[in-house]
Amino acid sequence: MSSIFEIDTLKCSYKKEQNPVLEINNLKIAEGELLFFLGASGVGKSTLIESLGLMTNTSKYTHGNKIVYCKSLKRENLVHKWKENSMALSEFRSREFSFIFQSTNLFDSVSILDNIILPSFVSNKSEVEKTALELLELFLPKIENYRTRLAGHLSGGQKQRLAFVRALTAQYR
Repeated sequence: MSSIFEIDTLKCSYKKEQNPVLEINNLKIAEGELLFFLGASGVGKSTLIESLGLMTNTSKYTHGNKIVYCKSLKRENLVHKWKENSMALSEFRSREFSFIFQSTNLFDSVSILDNIILPSFVSNKSEVEKTALELLELFLPKIENYRTRLAGHLSGGQKQRLAFVRALTAQYR
C-alpha cells in the first residue's frame, strides 16, 4: 500500500520562541489507512491534523523538516506550501482535502443544502446538489425541507451529520 503522507523531523509550535507542542521523527500514513490519534489534552493531536491539512502554519522550519503529501505519482512537501499566497493555498486545500470540524463550522442562518454547496465554490453545482440530496436522505432521513430548513435549527448530532455530508460531497467540486 502506498503512502499518502510521509512525515520526517516535524516540529510544531504556536510561537517562534516556544518549545514544540508536537514532535514527530518519522510517520508514514498509508492511503486508505484508518488512524486514531489518542492522547491527553495538549499533546498535539489537533496540531498534527491541522498541519496535515494546511489549516495552521505551526511547523518550525529546520533541516529535514517535511510533510510529504503523495497523490498519484506527485510528491509535494507541504511545509513549502506556506510560501504560496493565501489564494493558492486555499485552492489547494479545497481541491485536495475535506474537513469535519469538531465545532462543525456551519452557517446557522443558511439552509441545510446551501451549507453543503456554498463552501465549495462549486463549478459543478447540479452534480454536487444531486449528490448532497442523496447523502442527506441517507444520513438525515427524518429531516424535511433541506432547501429551506436552517442549519441553526438542527440538533448537535444532526449538525455533525450535516458536516459529514459536506465533507463527502467535496469530491464533486
